Amino acid sequence: MSTNRKDDILHVAAELFARQGYHATTVADIARAAGIAQGTVYLYFGSKKEVFSALVDQTLALFHDVLIESRRLRHVKRSASLPSKCLRYTAERCDFSMTTAPSLV
Repeated sequence: MSTNRKDDILHVAAELFARQGYHATTVADIARAAGIAQGTVYLYFGSKKEVFSALVDQTLALFHDVLIESRRLRHVKRSASLPSKCLRYTAERCDFSMTTAPSLV
């Protein structure tokens, strides 16, 4: 685990939600995959819903950054490839890969 435990929990939770689905994933699953005690998850998040909400907030922030970056890049014109460029940019920032979360890439 890295030095930022909260980010580690979010990363592991994103992988589990992608692989198992939200409803099938428990806080115990997240803790086990992160290599921490279940209570440690609750030090950072009050519930599984709060973990998911933090992931949504994180994703929205990434999309905001993508939009700002696309405005900055004057050479990017309206094209059919812009959505795929945005998704690729976001996927790179989220550190998702085809093996980790193929349904998200």
